Amino acid sequence: MKMVFTDPSVVPCDMLKGMLEGSGIRVLIKNELGSAGVGLGSPIPHMISLSCTWPEVWVADNDYAVAAAMVADLKQRQISAEVPWTCKRCGESVDAELSACWKCDAPKPEPGAEPAAHL
Repeated sequence: MKMVFTDPSVVPCDMLKGMLEGSGIRVLIKNELGSAGVGLGSPIPHMISLSCTWPEVWVADNDYAVAAAMVADLKQRQISAEVPWTCKRCGESVDAELSACWKCDAPKPEPGAEPAAHL
C-alpha cells in the first residue's frame, strides 16, 4: 500500500476516501484520531502541528496512479477556486468564494462559460 494524501484534519481525508471509494478504489485511513491526541486546534508552542500524527489516506499499489491523479486534480481545482473573478457586468474584482458580485449582484459565471454574444 502507498500513502496518497495526508492532512492535519481527518475531514479532507474522509472526503477523499468517499470520492476514491466511489470510483472503486479501496481506501485505508491511518492515524484517523492521531491529531486529536496531540490537541490539533490547540496551540502548540513553536509548532504548527506534529505531521507524524496527521491522518493519512492509503491505497493499494495498483490503484496509486489513479488515486494520485485524482488528488492532483482536486488540489488544482482548489487552487483555481481561490482565484478572484472579474464581474462581467461592472468589471469589479470579486473574491473567489462569492457566488455573486458584491457591487452589482451579478451571478458568478460558470467555469468555462463564455458570455452570450449581444446582437
